[in-house]
Amino acid sequence: MKREPFDDIMARTLEEEGKKVSLSSRKQEEILGEIRRIKENEERGAMVKMRSVKKTVLAAAVMCIFAAFGVMAAGKVTGLRSSINPDEVTYTAFSQVREDGERIGFEPYGKESYDNGLTFAKGYLTDVEGFDEGGNAVEVRPELMLYYQEGDREVLLTANQPFNTDKIDGNVVRKEEYKGLELKYEENKYLFVPADYQLDEAMKEEEAEGKVTISYGLPPQDDGTPAEPEEEMMYSVSWEDNGIDYLLLSTGDEPVMGDSLVAMAKETIDAKDSE
Repeated sequence: MKREPFDDIMARTLEEEGKKVSLSSRKQEEILGEIRRIKENEERGAMVKMRSVKKTVLAAAVMCIFAAFGVMAAGKVTGLRSSINPDEVTYTAFSQVREDGERIGFEPYGKESYDNGLTFAKGYLTDVEGFDEGGNAVEVRPELMLYYQEGDREVLLTANQPFNTDKIDGNVVRKEEYKGLELKYEENKYLFVPADYQLDEAMKEEEAEGKVTISYGLPPQDDGTPAEPEEEMMYSVSWEDNGIDYLLLSTGDEPVMGDSLVAMAKETIDAKDSE
């Protein structure tokens, strides 16, 4: 089976997060229309992200599209969207991130390399727009996205000033406190299927129980035949520090997970003491 790059997988994953929220039929059509428009833009190199305010695996803030709407009080932000061109890298060296605090809007902390061998590869700074129920942009905040790679392994670190939203955890496997901060480690399963895919009863039950998120819209294979369902696990560690949300995220054939990902979170936190 042809594997898709990390960015594309994360795009579809986060797009699906937005479908978990109950919206009117009209609003759903508006969102789906926006998603279709975004998909068309991707062919021209544009990538748009709408991110779920569900702070699960996701913030993947990645260079892609994430459609998503969270659960918030009426009249407040109900959707988040940002866009970047993956070819227009903001940071090619980690030192550039350290020097860009004024433009970022806060002083993020992080590392150039980790003990598990992952090293800074590239970074992006994007503006995240917050929209109300009428689709009006009401607030804009910066988000930092840093990619770390080693061989086929890749981890994304995001840092952002959160909007006033209700955060809903995904499948939290464990929590622990480190230097006064609560770390949440999550493992979330996603199944990507064609638009007309019919779930069996067992899968419907898993979806209802929150054990898996079904993402529809998997494109056909190159020869036009329907694609086979693809299952992906998303691993993440998130924490909040001084009003900034941090998240480490990994997926793919060689994901960083469990103790290794938690260790990266601790190393990231330790880095602020050396700055």
